[in-house]
Amino acid sequence: RTQRFFGNAFAKYSTDFGTENHKLDVKYQLGTDAYTTNYTDTWGYGHSNGTGSIEEQSVTNNEINSLLTVTYDWKITPELDLNVLYGNELVNKSTRITTGKGYNFNFPGWNHIGNATTFQAEQSTTKKRTVGNFANLALSWRNMLYFNATVRNDIVSTMPRGNRSFTYPSVSLGWIFTELSPLKDNEILTFGKIRASYAEVGMAGDYT
Repeated sequence: RTQRFFGNAFAKYSTDFGTENHKLDVKYQLGTDAYTTNYTDTWGYGHSNGTGSIEEQSVTNNEINSLLTVTYDWKITPELDLNVLYGNELVNKSTRITTGKGYNFNFPGWNHIGNATTFQAEQSTTKKRTVGNFANLALSWRNMLYFNATVRNDIVSTMPRGNRSFTYPSVSLGWIFTELSPLKDNEILTFGKIRASYAEVGMAGDYT
């Protein structure tokens, strides 16, 4: 049996500063997912000539997601466009597992942990938090030359102390050479693009 609550909300603000060449969007999102699941596993008195056992487990999970993004578009000239993005992301998750076990029922007909003669209990709690900051820079010229660069830094609580922060970048350059005047209206090659990129990807593990 599971009881669950989840939802999210966001607020957004946009402005063009009264001009056609600038646009700013600021958006904040907040979401949560919280649930509790209860499990019961029962072997009745007399099963396989035994005196019965019961295991009850409760799993409670709470997760909060926060995301802030700021996007800025600037048409610098009729031929040159700039797009800048900054973001901050937070993910916080906590899990608690409680388990109770009972063995050897005193008498048949009541499959309940209160009817057990031997008890065993355990509980574990896990907490994880990731804070990320990221940015993106994009330039386009004459719808022909495209430059893009990104960077992200994550701070992860599940990594060892002193090694919880790591940064990974990327950069790419693309050229649509069929936008050149001598090639623009040819019928043999309607679209051609050359692209080069370099990227690093980071992912944290769980350090116990």
